[in-house]
Amino acid sequence: MKQLLCSLAFSAAWAAGAAQAGTVQLTTLTGLIDGTGGKGTTFSLSKAFTLSEETWGSGSLITLAPVGELPVVDIQSVLLTHAGVAISWNELVAVNWNFADAGVEQWAMPMQRLAAGDWLLQVAGVSYAVKNGNGFDASVELPEPQSAALAVLALLGATGVTLRRRAF
Repeated sequence: MKQLLCSLAFSAAWAAGAAQAGTVQLTTLTGLIDGTGGKGTTFSLSKAFTLSEETWGSGSLITLAPVGELPVVDIQSVLLTHAGVAISWNELVAVNWNFADAGVEQWAMPMQRLAAGDWLLQVAGVSYAVKNGNGFDASVELPEPQSAALAVLALLGATGVTLRRRAF
């Protein structure tokens, strides 16, 4: 019996360790073209989504360009809003557009609790792109329910083995 409990605990811990959080891709917005002849075209794009239950989530955004080129998209703000609450994302990698003509920008929202309900991801900025393919890729990562279930199973298995050992 002791070997069976140890085996189950090991299997559950291994499965929980092998499980990885998934990414729910909420939006990919590319193809921002500057129609002003290099002066820059402002944009404000959004994507709505609904969470059926409260969960943890984090976000990431990176500017994109055709292969072999640098992006020419200046992201100025990224917000995730719900019921009057706005979560501002942080710019991790910035471009000084006063001195640079192109560059990669990265934004992120740290892991935090997201309430159930309707959410809106809003991205605003300026595009200097003259070619299609410039833009950005934004996503909000949400853990898969299976990952949490496996973690709970592993904890229960480990607790069972510990309690069983104390009983003997």
